[in-house]
Amino acid sequence: MRVADGARGTVTAEDGGYRLEGLRAGAVLITVRAIGYAPRVDTLTLAAGEERVHEVRLVPAAVALPVLSATATKLSVPPREVPQLGTVVGRQQLDDQAVRYVQDALRYVPSAQGEQSGRSGYDEFSIRGFTQSRYQFRDGLRLDPGYLQQQEPYGLEAVEVLRGPASVLYGQMAPGGVLNMQSKAPTGERVREVGMSGGMYGAVSGFGDIGGTLGGDGRWTGRLPVLVSRQDDAQRSVGASRVFLAPTLGWTPSGRTSVVVRAVYQRDRYDRTLPLPFEGTLVPDPAGRIGVRTFLGSPRSSRSRRRRCRWGMGSRTS
Repeated sequence: MRVADGARGTVTAEDGGYRLEGLRAGAVLITVRAIGYAPRVDTLTLAAGEERVHEVRLVPAAVALPVLSATATKLSVPPREVPQLGTVVGRQQLDDQAVRYVQDALRYVPSAQGEQSGRSGYDEFSIRGFTQSRYQFRDGLRLDPGYLQQQEPYGLEAVEVLRGPASVLYGQMAPGGVLNMQSKAPTGERVREVGMSGGMYGAVSGFGDIGGTLGGDGRWTGRLPVLVSRQDDAQRSVGASRVFLAPTLGWTPSGRTSVVVRAVYQRDRYDRTLPLPFEGTLVPDPAGRIGVRTFLGSPRSSRSRRRRCRWGMGSRTS
């Protein structure tokens, strides 16, 4: 139970109810919440010095719990029913943390360590001390282990981390755990998001997410997240750019069957940084001082060009 101004607490009365003390005269907004019930907001109008008994009846309601879907059991089940430790980093948390790379989402995940490779153009992380960078999954399917990945987090609905051996479900892999990325799915709800962001060293990005029903019967749904970004670096001749789009189309012919077609296009350009020597940066050197923006390599010598195109189709029947 909470008063709208947040400055008033509750005291348990002898009959098991709650007593609010020190309320000001006038309109008072009270919010009551309980697990398993829908929240209720009531407005009371009190006179100076008035005491009143207010009865609140809550309506039972389902509680939305996070789902550890395809990672732990390849089924959509609540975390409390999964016999293995796992963590779900949802879309809201990804936005709150201002995640730019998937490895950034592991900052508050137990037993996981991200951001181990610096500004390299790919995600490098470990789970329980084992390097898992080549064992990344998207929508339950393993990504190409032939090269290191850097998936765009704006196209994800959640990042799921399963801790511990999982070769029974996913085949031969390091025993640290599994990182599975859930793509944004088509939804019947109207989605309209357009924005821009900026940062240091000329970092700028434009993004948009559009989705909803296609047609009047609601059987067809679609979604299209898009992002275009570029940034420079503290070092000269270093920077990155990205173009990303991931259209999805959903079809629900009946209440028990659904079909989803997904596609992902991502084009990356990354000019990697080169390390600076200890002498001349942190300690003096007879040849002189080396500035932090100095690039000691040849421009474009460490440039990485990557273009990925993926598509797939899945169905579900209950």
